[in-house]
Formats: sequence, structure tokens, C-alpha cells
Amino acid sequence: MFGLFKKNSKELHVFQGDLDLTPYISILSIVKNNNPVYLNLKKENFFIKDRDGDLKLNGRVAIFKFKDESGNIIEFFVAFYGEFSEGWSSANQEMLRGFELVARGLFDLINKNQIKLFSPKAVYQTQYIYTYRCFLLEDKIVTYNLSFTDGYVITKSTIKNMTGNEAVEHLASNQAKK
Repeated sequence: MFGLFKKNSKELHVFQGDLDLTPYISILSIVKNNNPVYLNLKKENFFIKDRDGDLKLNGRVAIFKFKDESGNIIEFFVAFYGEFSEGWSSANQEMLRGFELVARGLFDLINKNQIKLFSPKAVYQTQYIYTYRCFLLEDKIVTYNLSFTDGYVITKSTIKNMTGNEAVEHLASNQAKK
């Protein structure tokens, strides 16, 4: 069920640099059909050192998943800096309206930068998956949900989906290498 997905050699990173919706909301990674197409490892100002010396996001990550009718999936790992992520719950209607605005903002940002990511003819279903903790390592992002049932390790060329406990173990093994 959980596995390592290697990037298709035909797919290249489509863009570099920061993709910020606001000064407090930034795209950390974009994954299209299990292939990372964008990874921002230069968002250090969103992260603080934890007691182990790891760079931990000062906020939370939400995953915005867009799926078209033919099964193509585009996932945005979006960082919400600081108190913007406090009080998230499925009962919070204000948060869900905010997610809808962010989803529209993602489309607008991609179109504004003329990034060919979405099909202009496709209709997309949107899913919001939250709340994730996130750590920035030298060459990857490690994220896991608060119930430890879901986690990811994302590099420029691979994405590995795992349980949250496995993601924490990945962090611990990285700490042991320091």
C-alpha cells in the first residue's frame, strides 16, 4: 500500500523559486501523478530549530489535492506560517472557506506564472487534507499528520508515502546521522 514512487524521467521540474500566495502562505512542494515537479527547500524563514536541532515549520501544512476525471492527481503541499494554522478542525467553517480561497489562489498563481500543470479542458475535484507537521532537512521535506496515520518524504525526484510513525522514524534516523 505505501510505496516509493520514482519520478518519470520524461517529467522535469517545471519551475524554481518561491511560489507564495501571501507572505504567510507558501507552496513547499507540488506532486503530479506521484512525481515531484516542485520542491522549495529555501523557505528557512518559515522554520524554527526544535530541541533536536531539526528545522520544524512554525505553522502547519495542508495538502490540496486536485483530481481530474481521467485520474490525474496534482497535490500541493502548502505551508501556513505561524498562527494561521491554529484551531484547524473539520467543524471550522471559516477555515474551510479559507481553504477554498487558497485553492482558487493556487490555480491563479499557476496560471499567472504560465506553468503548464493543469489541463485547461479538465474538471477537477478538490480535496483538502490537513493538519501536517513539517520538517525541512538538507535535501527533503518530511511531513506527517497529527494522528501519525499518514506521512511523506519528498525530495526533488521522489515522494514516499508512509505512516506518520515511519516519517518520525525517518527524522530520527536523520538526527542520528548528524
